[in-house]
Order: sequence, then structure tokens, then C-alpha cells
Amino acid sequence: MRNLMIKYIIKINTINQIIKIAAFKILLELLSIFSVKIAKTPTKDRKINNIIDTKINRKLMIMFFI
Repeated sequence: MRNLMIKYIIKINTINQIIKIAAFKILLELLSIFSVKIAKTPTKDRKINNIIDTKINRKLMIMFFI
């Protein structure tokens, strides 16, 4: 019975790690899309966008790692 529980816990941990890796890859994709958008915008709007993006990035990072 104990061995089954240990196997189950290990499976859950590996699944969680896979989900975290996938979430991190999605996050990186989002960040790359945001950075491309920033690069295309003119310099006046860039500062505002940077501020907004850093706030969004922080929120996403906090969401994924907790």
C-alpha cells in the first residue's frame, strides 16, 4: 500500500513539473510577443508600454510560480 502511495506521489510530482515547464514555455512565448510589439511601437508610447508590460510580466511570473 505504501509503495503504491509513493509511486502515486512521484507521478503527481512529475506531472506538476511538466505542467510548470509548459507554463513557463507559454510565458516565454508571451514575453517574446510583447517584446516584438514594443519594438514596433514608436518611442513615445514605448515607455508606457514598458511599464504596463513589466506589471503584466510580474503578475504572470507570480501566478506561475506560486
